Amino acid sequence: MASTPSTTPSTTPSPPVYDAVSASLRSSKNHILSGMADSFYDQYSEKSKTAKELWDTLKLVYQVEEASSKKFLVSNYMDFKMTDDRPVSIQVSEFQLIANDICVASLVLDENFHVGAIVAKLPPTWKEYRNKLKHKKEDLALDQLLQHLHIEEETRNREKVPVKETVVKAHVVVDKDEKKNSGRHNRTNS
Repeated sequence: MASTPSTTPSTTPSPPVYDAVSASLRSSKNHILSGMADSFYDQYSEKSKTAKELWDTLKLVYQVEEASSKKFLVSNYMDFKMTDDRPVSIQVSEFQLIANDICVASLVLDENFHVGAIVAKLPPTWKEYRNKLKHKKEDLALDQLLQHLHIEEETRNREKVPVKETVVKAHVVVDKDEKKNSGRHNRTNS
């Protein structure tokens, strides 16, 4: 039997095509490196030989940083404490900023959970109000809770301000003899 030459294409590209692909990959790697600060350029240009290696390394670094950032945000959220020495509205606003950062980081934060967390974190002097909110039958939306807290804080601030006592003056009928005696008493003392 005569042997016929194989007609299947070679899997190795011909040298001119291979050189073009290789040059393109080097160009891609250099393009990625050109966007980096000098310190990172030196570090990553030596570490990775190809654009894909460089990209995978950077992707891994970013994912690790993002994961630690998310852990940090969640930790800040869980560890947040409200105190009695600052207005509750300011502290709730700070807590809201942490919650917004969590949402921006693509973490899901359920509204009912967040409302419950705010209620649970109210300062010690708000214990009765906190218990009242915890035992409500209906769930409060976040904006409703913020309104309730604002009203409660205003009420507490009004109660803290000492009320000026008004002196009630009434017309009093004074007996003529008493009037004469008090007049003499004033003259003798002066």
